Amino acid sequence: MTKLDVFLRTCNEQGIIDNHPVKRRCIQDTRDVMIKKCVSSLVASIEQMNVDTKVWIIDDGSSRDFISWLHASCKNISYELVKLPSVGHQKSADWAGRLAVKNGRDLLYMIEDDYFHMPHALPLLVQGHEHLSQQTAWPVAIYPYDCIDRYRRDQPTPCKIFYNNNLYWRTINKSTNVVVIKHEVYKTHYRYFDDMYNNYHPDQYHEDHTINKLWNNMVDHAGPITLFSPLPSLAVHLEHQEPTDLHAYHTSWRQQYNSWAYES
Repeated sequence: MTKLDVFLRTCNEQGIIDNHPVKRRCIQDTRDVMIKKCVSSLVASIEQMNVDTKVWIIDDGSSRDFISWLHASCKNISYELVKLPSVGHQKSADWAGRLAVKNGRDLLYMIEDDYFHMPHALPLLVQGHEHLSQQTAWPVAIYPYDCIDRYRRDQPTPCKIFYNNNLYWRTINKSTNVVVIKHEVYKTHYRYFDDMYNNYHPDQYHEDHTINKLWNNMVDHAGPITLFSPLPSLAVHLEHQEPTDLHAYHTSWRQQYNSWAYES
């Protein structure tokens, strides 16, 4: 049976977007509230899993109160918390990556604290990965967010569409470091992730120079791994752009987010 390891990075200090005078997030909540909604949505989805799942929390210098909240929120799941002394975004990514290489068992989910998950997200991501792995000769990875860039910024890219479990799955060739991927595949190609974790700069050196070299969309076959994204999103990145609002199971992500209750 599949064993899933979730590597979650958290930090309740203000981030780049939170302090940016122009690029405000698509939601109005404080960072602390946003993270609590996102983390608790992930935990709620994990609680629906019927496979062996462990969460590794890599926390980058959050407050004592937030750490206590994390422990209370994860009490019903298997987890381990690694507390870092405010090392910064890139070094915490490096920590998470090396932990994943060392401790991953079968399937990995590399995730950050500003992704809000649909209740059924984790089971569908695991089932989707299993199904899609049978549809291609290449290893498979999944980026869980149907990124708005594919509709507004990037040039249209040829793709192939698959259907499974009431979702469409589209081949894509760009992601962030948030992915579902086999541990052995991540480990084999870790140099691309390591390069991004340690040399990232949003304007000069980013995903296009590193991990996006790994992905193929079954059309141009550029990289050694086929990357998919679900339609609609299973996890929504609460960035500065308004996310795609295709309704999952007749429910919009914003309705889910605004009504989400978490333990304070």
